[in-house]
Amino acid sequence: MERTRYISNTIAAIQWAIHNRYSTGSNGYSLNIRVINLSLGHRPYEPAKTDPLTTICRVAVKNGIVVVVSAGNHGKNSNGTTVYGGISSPGNEPEVVTVGAITTWGSNTRSDDTVATYSSRGPTYLDNQIKPDIVAPGSQIISTLSPNSFLATTYPQLQVGSSYFSLSGTSMAAPVVSGTVALVLEKNPNLKPHAVKGVLMYTAEKRSEIPLAVGAGYLNTAGAVNLAANIDTTVSSGQYWLKNNGMGLNYTVNIGGAPVSWGQMISWKRKIHTGNSIFYNMTVWGDTVVWGDTIVWDNTIVWGDTIVW
Repeated sequence: MERTRYISNTIAAIQWAIHNRYSTGSNGYSLNIRVINLSLGHRPYEPAKTDPLTTICRVAVKNGIVVVVSAGNHGKNSNGTTVYGGISSPGNEPEVVTVGAITTWGSNTRSDDTVATYSSRGPTYLDNQIKPDIVAPGSQIISTLSPNSFLATTYPQLQVGSSYFSLSGTSMAAPVVSGTVALVLEKNPNLKPHAVKGVLMYTAEKRSEIPLAVGAGYLNTAGAVNLAANIDTTVSSGQYWLKNNGMGLNYTVNIGGAPVSWGQMISWKRKIHTGNSIFYNMTVWGDTVVWGDTIVWDNTIVWGDTIVW
């Protein structure tokens, strides 16, 4: 269900959001733009450091806006075989929150949730960074419908009633995370983008899948909001952030009648060095990459904020 648009239009839109972050809206209140959701992407043609789209996303983060990006839907080839290295741009940018998709199979329980077969896996093409950062529900998500839109007229069979539409993809998973970001910032408006990313990843549910498929784990909205509420942003850099020594934290929450625990994994700028990976003869974006046997992690912290738990 992909449709071509100009990257320059997306860049211009992000620039507008940066420049008008504190502008006054038609209702007389500040727009107070804190999060941008980008359910879009393209094949990476150059490293994230120089890609124009990833660059403007990085600028947005540095200006205090959390940027949430869909990982892409390139998790398998035409034969249905899982492939790695299919993260789209700008999801390959280390500063953004890159979101993969899970399938919930229509149930409220977490035990049957699985990573969607189509969800793009890491590492990032050209840069070999570990992505995605987190995964969230993205399969058969029912959302609002724009009447007479391209999707509505092209795929009428996916319409639900007169006002809704059912779609699958990491583009549907990213807004779930963006909504969680809004709740986190509502609970603690003083958190910076890197801290918000840390909250999301630290509270995510760790499952058996490898980080190249799920990042830190499955989104845990209740845990993220709980952690945000217990962070004291007034303390000095390097000091303990948690209020009351963390006594208000609920490390395990009940979701769908079952306990879900925080994975407590902090995001690192981890790089898989070419020639040192567990994957062989990986064909991604039309190129064949032959790698070796072991994973080597480059544990260089990527955040500008100091987080002490």
